Amino acid sequence: MSGFLINNRYIVRRLLGEGGMGKVYLAKNVHLPTMMVALKILKDQALKERFLREAANLSFLDHKNICQLRHFFEQDEDLVIAMQYVDGNILSEVVKDRVTCSLDQIRDIFV
Repeated sequence: MSGFLINNRYIVRRLLGEGGMGKVYLAKNVHLPTMMVALKILKDQALKERFLREAANLSFLDHKNICQLRHFFEQDEDLVIAMQYVDGNILSEVVKDRVTCSLDQIRDIFV
């Protein structure tokens, strides 16, 4: 799906991951070239109400540890949340070989 234009605004770069609600892609905003976003695209229409609540809840949240909502739209009958992209490690990879973590290690991971 790389190079695909979504909503005349985002060029998809690559798949970041997939979960129960849908797929998440890294995309570049063509109007603001330095802005990279994570596009979460709903795959299961049975979860539409939950997805809509997630977008609404994100719009109210403003905290350094929560990705900010950038845009919410419908594309070819798919619901899409565009959120702030934060480059980093996958949590499961960071902690996979650790049996226990000290408070300092937990603080480093989550703060």
